[in-house]
Amino acid sequence: MQIELEIAQHLVDKSDFNFVQMHYLNHFSDHIRQLGNLLNVSSEFQEKVMMDLKQAYRQSNHHEAAFQIRRTKARNEVFQFSELNAMLQNIIATMLCL
Repeated sequence: MQIELEIAQHLVDKSDFNFVQMHYLNHFSDHIRQLGNLLNVSSEFQEKVMMDLKQAYRQSNHHEAAFQIRRTKARNEVFQFSELNAMLQNIIATMLCL
């Protein structure tokens, strides 16, 4: 019993781990059971953005990386819009030929 108290006191005094956040994990399963799954909640968008940022950072020379990342992202979006525009023009041309 004394050892458990010492361990508990050590965890409280010396630990850098945030136990409050761990405590929240105990409630997640109860909330999901009561409220159901979280509809329309997905991390795909954030994951895609993070992958794009990582790729842009790798392409930079790591000096003034934020500027280079924005420039790379803008350039990639221009290419994507150009591709979409070309596809749309092909669809319209196909529809006009029918």
